[in-house]
Amino acid sequence: PFAHNVATRTPAPHPPTPVPADPTWPQQAGRIINRLNTTCGHRAQRIDHIGSTAVPGMDAKDVIDIQITVAALEVADELADDLLRAGYPRVDSITTDVPKPDARSVEGRFDHNSDPALWHKRFHASADPGRPTNIHIRVAGWPNQQFALVFVDWLTANPAVQSEYLAVKRAAGHHDVSGYVQAKEPWFLDSYRRAWAWADATDWRP
Repeated sequence: PFAHNVATRTPAPHPPTPVPADPTWPQQAGRIINRLNTTCGHRAQRIDHIGSTAVPGMDAKDVIDIQITVAALEVADELADDLLRAGYPRVDSITTDVPKPDARSVEGRFDHNSDPALWHKRFHASADPGRPTNIHIRVAGWPNQQFALVFVDWLTANPAVQSEYLAVKRAAGHHDVSGYVQAKEPWFLDSYRRAWAWADATDWRP
Protein backbone atom coordinates (compact mmCIF):
# COMPACT_ATOMS: atom_id res chain seq x y z
CA PRO A 1 0.00 0.00 0.00
CA PHE A 2 2.81 2.45 0.81
CA ALA A 3 4.50 2.27 -2.61
CA HIS A 4 1.13 2.47 -4.35
CA ASN A 5 0.11 5.46 -2.24
CA VAL A 6 3.36 7.30 -3.01
CA ALA A 7 3.04 6.54 -6.73
CA THR A 8 -0.55 7.80 -6.79
CA ARG A 9 0.14 10.66 -4.32
CA THR A 10 -2.51 9.27 -2.00
CA PRO A 11 -2.35 9.79 1.78
CA ALA A 12 -3.24 6.75 3.85
CA PRO A 13 -6.75 7.09 5.33
CA HIS A 14 -7.34 7.25 9.06
CA PRO A 15 -10.51 7.57 11.18
CA PRO A 16 -10.77 10.65 13.44
CA THR A 17 -11.59 8.65 16.58
CA PRO A 18 -9.56 9.40 19.75
CA VAL A 19 -7.68 6.50 21.35
CA PRO A 20 -6.00 6.23 24.77
CA ALA A 21 -2.78 8.23 25.09
CA ASP A 22 0.27 6.36 23.80
CA PRO A 23 3.45 7.18 25.76
CA THR A 24 5.52 6.40 22.65
CA TRP A 25 3.97 9.17 20.54
CA PRO A 26 6.80 11.65 21.34
CA GLN A 27 9.43 9.07 20.36
CA GLN A 28 7.56 8.26 17.15
CA ALA A 29 7.34 11.98 16.39
CA GLY A 30 11.06 12.35 17.08
CA ARG A 31 11.88 9.75 14.44
CA ILE A 32 9.62 11.50 11.93
CA ILE A 33 11.24 14.86 12.72
CA ASN A 34 14.71 13.39 12.18
CA ARG A 35 13.61 12.08 8.81
CA LEU A 36 12.07 15.43 7.87
CA ASN A 37 15.20 17.31 8.95
CA THR A 38 17.16 15.18 6.51
CA THR A 39 14.59 15.83 3.78
CA CYS A 40 14.23 19.57 4.34
CA GLY A 41 17.73 20.56 5.40
CA HIS A 42 18.26 24.30 5.80
CA ARG A 43 14.88 25.08 4.24
CA ALA A 44 13.16 24.19 7.52
CA GLN A 45 13.66 26.84 10.21
CA ARG A 46 12.30 24.45 12.82
CA ILE A 47 10.26 21.24 12.93
CA ASP A 48 7.91 20.60 15.85
CA HIS A 49 5.62 17.87 17.14
CA ILE A 50 2.24 19.62 17.48
CA GLY A 51 -1.38 18.66 18.05
CA SER A 52 -2.91 16.48 20.73
CA THR A 53 -0.33 13.68 20.49
CA ALA A 54 2.27 16.23 21.64
CA VAL A 55 0.41 16.76 24.94
CA PRO A 56 1.65 14.23 27.55
CA GLY A 57 -1.04 11.81 28.70
CA MET A 58 -3.80 13.19 26.48
CA ASP A 59 -6.06 10.84 24.52
CA ALA A 60 -6.00 11.69 20.81
CA LYS A 61 -6.41 10.41 17.29
CA ASP A 62 -3.52 8.07 16.50
CA VAL A 63 -2.18 10.58 14.01
CA ILE A 64 1.11 12.41 14.57
CA ASP A 65 0.92 16.10 13.62
CA ILE A 66 4.16 17.81 12.65
CA GLN A 67 4.75 21.47 11.82
CA ILE A 68 7.55 22.52 9.48
CA THR A 69 8.30 26.23 9.80
CA VAL A 70 9.62 27.93 6.67
CA ALA A 71 10.50 31.47 5.61
CA ALA A 72 7.80 31.70 2.91
CA LEU A 73 5.16 29.57 1.22
CA GLU A 74 7.39 29.46 -1.85
CA VAL A 75 9.80 27.38 0.23
CA ALA A 76 6.94 25.05 1.14
CA ASP A 77 6.22 24.59 -2.54
CA GLU A 78 9.88 23.82 -3.20
CA LEU A 79 9.68 21.02 -0.62
CA ALA A 80 6.71 19.26 -2.24
CA ASP A 81 8.62 16.78 -4.41
CA ASP A 82 11.17 15.98 -1.72
CA LEU A 83 8.41 15.30 0.80
CA LEU A 84 6.64 13.07 -1.71
CA ARG A 85 9.80 11.01 -2.14
CA ALA A 86 10.02 10.78 1.66
CA GLY A 87 6.49 9.34 1.73
CA TYR A 88 4.42 12.46 2.37
CA PRO A 89 2.29 13.45 -0.64
CA ARG A 90 0.80 16.93 -0.67
CA VAL A 91 -2.94 17.33 -0.18
CA ASP A 92 -3.70 20.07 -2.69
CA SER A 93 -7.24 20.64 -1.41
CA ILE A 94 -5.95 21.99 1.92
CA THR A 95 -4.27 25.38 1.59
CA THR A 96 -5.32 27.29 4.71
CA ASP A 97 -6.31 27.05 8.34
CA VAL A 98 -9.51 28.71 9.51
CA PRO A 99 -8.61 32.40 10.06
CA LYS A 100 -9.31 33.89 13.49
CA PRO A 101 -10.19 37.56 13.98
CA ASP A 102 -7.60 39.81 15.63
CA ALA A 103 -4.96 37.13 15.07
CA ARG A 104 -2.03 36.97 17.45
CA SER A 105 1.71 36.46 17.09
CA VAL A 106 4.80 37.20 19.17
CA GLU A 107 6.11 38.76 15.94
CA GLY A 108 4.93 42.36 16.21
CA ARG A 109 4.28 42.88 12.50
CA PHE A 110 1.82 39.95 12.51
CA ASP A 111 0.23 40.59 15.93
CA HIS A 112 -3.42 41.76 16.02
CA ASN A 113 -3.57 41.26 12.26
CA SER A 114 -6.79 40.08 10.62
CA ASP A 115 -5.37 39.37 7.14
CA PRO A 116 -6.70 35.89 6.22
CA ALA A 117 -3.67 35.35 3.96
CA LEU A 118 -1.59 34.89 7.13
CA TRP A 119 -3.45 31.60 7.73
CA HIS A 120 -2.35 30.01 4.46
CA LYS A 121 -0.26 26.83 4.64
CA ARG A 122 0.71 23.71 2.75
CA PHE A 123 -0.40 20.30 3.95
CA HIS A 124 1.07 16.84 3.41
CA ALA A 125 0.06 13.48 4.86
CA SER A 126 1.79 10.15 5.22
CA ALA A 127 1.33 7.50 2.55
CA ASP A 128 2.18 4.84 5.16
CA PRO A 129 -0.92 3.17 6.65
CA GLY A 130 1.23 2.02 9.56
CA ARG A 131 1.98 5.53 10.84
CA PRO A 132 -0.65 8.14 9.99
CA THR A 133 1.02 11.55 10.00
CA ASN A 134 -0.05 15.06 9.05
CA ILE A 135 2.59 17.58 7.97
CA HIS A 136 1.61 21.24 8.25
CA ILE A 137 4.02 23.68 6.57
CA ARG A 138 3.55 27.21 7.88
CA VAL A 139 5.44 30.49 7.64
CA ALA A 140 7.51 31.70 10.60
CA GLY A 141 5.65 34.23 12.72
CA TRP A 142 2.32 33.92 10.93
CA PRO A 143 -0.62 33.47 13.33
CA ASN A 144 -1.33 29.88 12.31
CA GLN A 145 2.30 28.88 12.89
CA GLN A 146 2.27 30.55 16.30
CA PHE A 147 -1.04 29.06 17.41
CA ALA A 148 0.08 25.51 16.63
CA LEU A 149 2.91 26.01 19.13
CA VAL A 150 1.07 27.92 21.87
CA PHE A 151 -1.86 25.48 21.74
CA VAL A 152 0.30 22.51 22.78
CA ASP A 153 1.88 24.44 25.65
CA TRP A 154 -1.50 25.79 26.82
CA LEU A 155 -3.07 22.33 26.82
CA THR A 156 -0.07 20.83 28.62
CA ALA A 157 -0.33 23.48 31.34
CA ASN A 158 -4.12 23.14 31.74
CA PRO A 159 -5.45 19.58 32.28
CA ALA A 160 -9.03 20.86 32.60
CA VAL A 161 -8.83 22.25 29.08
CA GLN A 162 -7.51 18.90 27.86
CA SER A 163 -10.68 17.23 29.16
CA GLU A 164 -12.82 19.91 27.55
CA TYR A 165 -11.10 19.53 24.19
CA LEU A 166 -11.30 15.75 24.30
CA ALA A 167 -15.07 15.94 24.87
CA VAL A 168 -15.37 18.18 21.80
CA LYS A 169 -13.30 15.76 19.72
CA ARG A 170 -15.34 12.74 20.81
CA ALA A 171 -18.54 14.55 19.89
CA ALA A 172 -17.09 15.39 16.47
CA GLY A 173 -15.72 11.89 15.86
CA HIS A 174 -18.63 10.65 13.75
CA HIS A 175 -17.84 13.15 10.97
CA ASP A 176 -15.49 12.59 8.04
CA VAL A 177 -12.14 14.39 8.26
CA SER A 178 -13.44 17.66 6.79
CA GLY A 179 -16.55 17.58 8.96
CA TYR A 180 -14.43 16.74 11.99
CA VAL A 181 -12.40 19.92 11.55
CA GLN A 182 -15.52 22.05 11.09
CA ALA A 183 -17.28 20.50 14.09
CA LYS A 184 -14.42 21.57 16.36
CA GLU A 185 -14.21 25.13 15.04
CA PRO A 186 -16.70 26.85 17.42
CA TRP A 187 -14.67 25.58 20.37
CA PHE A 188 -11.45 26.73 18.71
CA LEU A 189 -12.74 30.27 18.24
CA ASP A 190 -13.16 30.69 22.00
CA SER A 191 -10.05 28.69 22.84
CA TYR A 192 -7.93 30.85 20.57
CA ARG A 193 -8.66 33.86 22.78
CA ARG A 194 -8.15 31.84 25.98
CA ALA A 195 -4.85 30.34 24.85
CA TRP A 196 -3.42 33.74 23.98
CA ALA A 197 -4.65 35.22 27.28
CA TRP A 198 -2.63 32.46 28.97
CA ALA A 199 0.33 33.17 26.68
CA ASP A 200 0.27 36.87 27.54
CA ALA A 201 -0.01 36.14 31.27
CA THR A 202 2.92 33.71 31.23
CA ASP A 203 5.09 35.69 28.79
CA TRP A 204 5.05 32.66 26.49
CA ARG A 205 7.58 32.43 23.68
CA PRO A 206 7.79 29.73 21.00
